[in-house]
Amino acid sequence: MNLGRLRRVLPSLTLFLLVLLVSASLVTVSCKRSAVTRKPNVNLTATPLAAFIGDCKIDRGTQCPGADLSGADLGESWAGKDRIRRGADLKGANFEGANLSNTKLLGIHLEQANLRKADLTNAYAASSYLYQADFSDANLTGADFSYADVDEVKTEGAIFCNTKWTDLTVRNDSCPPVQTE
Repeated sequence: MNLGRLRRVLPSLTLFLLVLLVSASLVTVSCKRSAVTRKPNVNLTATPLAAFIGDCKIDRGTQCPGADLSGADLGESWAGKDRIRRGADLKGANFEGANLSNTKLLGIHLEQANLRKADLTNAYAASSYLYQADFSDANLTGADFSYADVDEVKTEGAIFCNTKWTDLTVRNDSCPPVQTE
């Protein structure tokens, strides 16, 4: 085959091979003259959380007293109306004294979890299931529990300061007094 004929056939052959590749891999491709661009392939399937954050296994019955999970994202993730990831199921987990400040806990399942003396400063726990969780002596300053199930939770000694509660009220039960000079 001469070089001139190859140059004329090559674009058609390239397009044919590209069509085969697209049908085999289900990759979305758009062709405009000789330029080929690939569109991102977004997967919106619910995926589980990572199994470990540091040395703490994120699973039902987790035992992570004193763990530092500050800033961790253990909650559900959404893209528009599509759920990308479900919140962690941590029923009965032990987070006594753990640092959970600025942690995303949206839709998380913490039924009967031990959160005594945990720091949940500015944690986002909206729509979470917290039935019979123990928040005794926990710092809940700035935490958001909007629409969370807080039936039978223990909160003796917990610090409520600018804490958004399940009924959307802001609780300031135990804010430290403002110092005036």
